[in-house]
Amino acid sequence: MDKYSSIPSEVKNKLLDLVKTGDEKRVRDFVIEHIKEFPEDVRDSLIFGFFSEAVQDSGENAEALMKFKEEGLSALMDLARAKEDLKKIARS
Repeated sequence: MDKYSSIPSEVKNKLLDLVKTGDEKRVRDFVIEHIKEFPEDVRDSLIFGFFSEAVQDSGENAEALMKFKEEGLSALMDLARAKEDLKKIARS
């Protein structure tokens, strides 16, 4: 008896059909909707996978935010220098 034999056949068949479409979002939504129908060890692996992906996405978002902040700071510094240059020119 394999660990997937306890999954109802209609759930297993629908999941396989969704996987064949290549639509990752629909597969994910289906798995989440039917998570309680998977064996506990499979369920734990799925949850860990979702968690790991969320952490990775969060890290990538944080990295992008940091880059955006650095670029914004650099632009503000350029504007401050330009403002000072314009003041010097105006005083001359």
